[in-house]
Amino acid sequence: MSFRISFETCNAAFGEPGDTVQFRTEVKRILRRVVAVVEAGADEGPVMDINGNKVGSWSLDMSCGCDNTARHEWNQAEEVKR
Repeated sequence: MSFRISFETCNAAFGEPGDTVQFRTEVKRILRRVVAVVEAGADEGPVMDINGNKVGSWSLDMSCGCDNTARHEWNQAEEVKR
């Protein structure tokens, strides 16, 4: 399983360079919006800034493409160490 999100932050919605308050405010707003649509059942979508501009995208892949065997073996090794 994987979750990917990528978005550009070089526009007015993120404030002037050095404006960390506006930057953080917009990043939080975007992340909260993505959380809301994931909770509603979406698997992918655009990332939109407060001004309505598409600044990126996100996707949720529920297929299991990882090697769970290796992860399981690592977890067992950690248990032995304890």
